[in-house]
Amino acid sequence: MSFNQIAIAQFKRRTNKTFYWAKIKTGEAAGIECAARYRNLRKNMNGEVLVKIKESKFSGQELIADFISTQIPDRFEWCTLDSAILYGITAIRKIPNFEYVQTTFNPIPIPHFLYFSNSQRGIEAVYRLPKKVRDARTLDQKTTDLEESLRIYLQDTASGDQQRTIIIDSRVPCPHQTIIPKLEKAGLYVIKMDAIATPSFS
Repeated sequence: MSFNQIAIAQFKRRTNKTFYWAKIKTGEAAGIECAARYRNLRKNMNGEVLVKIKESKFSGQELIADFISTQIPDRFEWCTLDSAILYGITAIRKIPNFEYVQTTFNPIPIPHFLYFSNSQRGIEAVYRLPKKVRDARTLDQKTTDLEESLRIYLQDTASGDQQRTIIIDSRVPCPHQTIIPKLEKAGLYVIKMDAIATPSFS
């Protein structure tokens, strides 16, 4: 059984500053209770939410979950991580770094992401990878070709249980008409992440 899945979970109670106790409701882990990470200290979470499930490194726990969103797509039950893409919208005004993205959105780690912004030339994309795995052919290369940038990103992340992440600047006009339909056309579950913080950016 692969535990790299996205499923619905019921948040029950907060156990400490970072974790809740939750029960997985759907997917291959349905019925299992586990710790679920939600890193927003200012808001209490309860009810059914979307989580990313993975094997736990903590002693005595089989699974651990990461909060993704309170917005559950219609008719969604569960999916493997490689059949989904997560996206978040933020008002940042420059290319974000990994610290910003992983502070603003909960499911971590984020191994790479595609960032879309708006310019006079149209929608620009920047593909970000950590320094230790940078690829000169694709990293930090700006392009106004929306379909080409998505093709490169989806192709590079097609193998393995990798979390695909897209960050969209809030100034991009009508992303639900320009970006999201192209992701859906690729046959992926497109899931919006809830922002859990508004960190400063330097």
